[in-house]
Amino acid sequence: MKMIGTWCAALLAGFLAVGTAAETVEIRDNSGNIVGRADLDGYYSSDELNRKLDEARKDMQRLLEEQRRKAADETARQVRQAIENERANQARMRLEIEREIERLKTSYSPIGTITFYYDAAGYLTGSAAETDGAVVRRNAAGTVIGTELIEGGKTLYYDGSGNLTGARVVSGGTALVYNAAGEVYSREVTTGELTTYYNAAGRVTGTSRKAGNSTVFRNTAGYMTGTVTETPGRTTWYDDMGIVTGTARTEALCRKFYEGKLVAVDNPAELHERRKQEAAMNVQTAQARRNEAGRKTVRHYDVNGRLIATTESGGGTIRRYGAAGEHMGTTAAGSR
Repeated sequence: MKMIGTWCAALLAGFLAVGTAAETVEIRDNSGNIVGRADLDGYYSSDELNRKLDEARKDMQRLLEEQRRKAADETARQVRQAIENERANQARMRLEIEREIERLKTSYSPIGTITFYYDAAGYLTGSAAETDGAVVRRNAAGTVIGTELIEGGKTLYYDGSGNLTGARVVSGGTALVYNAAGEVYSREVTTGELTTYYNAAGRVTGTSRKAGNSTVFRNTAGYMTGTVTETPGRTTWYDDMGIVTGTARTEALCRKFYEGKLVAVDNPAELHERRKQEAAMNVQTAQARRNEAGRKTVRHYDVNGRLIATTESGGGTIRRYGAAGEHMGTTAAGSR
């Protein structure tokens, strides 16, 4: 204890000395023996030391205040964010409740269907709206080009001016197609999944066989001429090489009621124009993506693995080549 007291006294004496240069202080025991040394670097007088301590206390106080301010700001930010999140959640809940109320107040009554037809590029080529046993067909421009009246197994066909152009009568597995004069134009005989087509003279012109959701068409030589696949609401046509030649999409036509009152009825002409504009925009978007992707080559093979055709697309054009590489034609991508 005495040795520690001497060391402390010597250290304190060094602090109380006036000066700024480094100094070595010897530490002695009660007998005067040196037991250690201490280097004092930048020691101060008592007044200067008090000033430094006061500045240190002020700096510490400022630091604490700054930390408290930052902590308070962060807490306030978190509270504001929590309030904003809660308001957003409440707004979403109100919107969902309003939508649910509207859904419960709104009802629809089907009155028929409308089928939209598209070419291989995706452009709208026409539509057919069926309501109350009548089908109204429109071309791409929306002009009525024909009407069909369906009565049981009999369908009457009229042109855009209302003139009778033909009829189709189904009885059992046989369908007879008549021209405007009432003469048999063709005949279709279905047995199971197989349908055979005949001309007016009774000669076979082709066949079709249904397998699952697909129907394969063949000519009289037995070669495949095309395929049609059907899924709920959608039909796709393919040529003999498996290339898509067209598609169709079917939607419901409805009456809309709000709180039990009729407020709207689907208009086939308006839906036709809307789908036409949507199709054009979709084609333009798809074309832009294809141009960005660059050239694309697709090779087509028959069932035996032999190359039968090649299609190259890129730069805004589509080029087709035969099995031997001969150029078969060039068209603008997305052309109608």
